[in-house]
Amino acid sequence: MVLERSDEMPGVLSHEEFESLPTRYAVALAARTAERLLPLVPAEWTHSRPEQIESVSHAVRTANAFIDQGSAIGDFRETWIGVAYAFDSCRDAPERAQLAVRAAHDAIAAAHHLYTSALGSCQCDETLSQHRLRAMEAAFSALQASTGACSATGTRIRADFEALAAVVDDEPRLTSDLFGPMWPDGPPDDWPA
Repeated sequence: MVLERSDEMPGVLSHEEFESLPTRYAVALAARTAERLLPLVPAEWTHSRPEQIESVSHAVRTANAFIDQGSAIGDFRETWIGVAYAFDSCRDAPERAQLAVRAAHDAIAAAHHLYTSALGSCQCDETLSQHRLRAMEAAFSALQASTGACSATGTRIRADFEALAAVVDDEPRLTSDLFGPMWPDGPPDDWPA
């Protein structure tokens, strides 16, 4: 599987390292990253409507629940449409809020493509391998958004990647417990509570 080689994350994670993860683990990393950025959305997108914030929160919860439970939670398509609407609407929000919404959008997109490929059948013209590639691309995009939102997230992405890489051969049941605390040393100084 080969991802496009644009927009590396220097000092955080290379494409080669990222591609070494099984797709499910890459999507778990994207969902974790989107969850880390979630507080930025209501704190910095101050003129948003409650349903926009809920769409973003729901997308992150759905992506994480899919990883934790291994099955679809609700309607991925409906969730994806909701967060896509929020993504379109946040263009005038502060940059960190936009990047947090993008991470949520990309995490649910990755989970959707992984779920579609896991079903073993597609209701579209895309092959299963194309869905896996789209899942990996969306997951990597979520990580890129995260590093743009806050430099401290790069350190956390690296730690989360290493936690996954350490257990990948054992193929444990994926849960958020594998990652440990979201901010072990406390959140960055400018992070919303």
